Amino acid sequence: MDNFMDGVREDFGKQVEEWNKKAKSWEEKIDKLYKYGDNDLKRVTVFADSIIENDKSLDKWKISNLNTIVGEILFDSDSLELAMERFKLSELSTPDSPRNQANKAGYFVKKGNYQKAMSLLQKASETNSDFKWLIGNLYEVQGKPEKAVLEYEFVYNKGQRTYDYCGKRIAELKDPNVELFKELKFLNRRERLIIFMGQ
Repeated sequence: MDNFMDGVREDFGKQVEEWNKKAKSWEEKIDKLYKYGDNDLKRVTVFADSIIENDKSLDKWKISNLNTIVGEILFDSDSLELAMERFKLSELSTPDSPRNQANKAGYFVKKGNYQKAMSLLQKASETNSDFKWLIGNLYEVQGKPEKAVLEYEFVYNKGQRTYDYCGKRIAELKDPNVELFKELKFLNRRERLIIFMGQ
């Protein structure tokens, strides 16, 4: 029995090592994308397309995620049309995620199509109520701070420590002279949680 368990542990250890190696490699590629995004947008798309074309280990989920990240980098640099192309590529690979729906909503807000943006954000928030933060942002863009506060309160009440930014914005909106948001505020876009397996 001890020999069997030793063999299982050894096999599991090898699998964990391989999984961690792949996860680290993927994260290094994403970090490189963000670094390119800070300096050279063309390089971002060339690098991402090269990964998609040459890395045969990528599944449709990683390809979709890669297109989403490239779209976000382009969006944050005001390359809106190129960003939307990437968001559309992302949804061709996999079902449209709440994150991607919110990204497309950001595009429509910048284009002044608030109805389309609201529709996308409502879909996103049906899956993950954290996206109500962005619905609140949209209400601010539309000049409706009282509706924004209701959305922020919903998120804030889920966990005041986690959603402290909602509490801060609620307090700010009590000031009648506060400047309302002019666009969606995507928070912590570049932050990722990397999970490595232990042995």
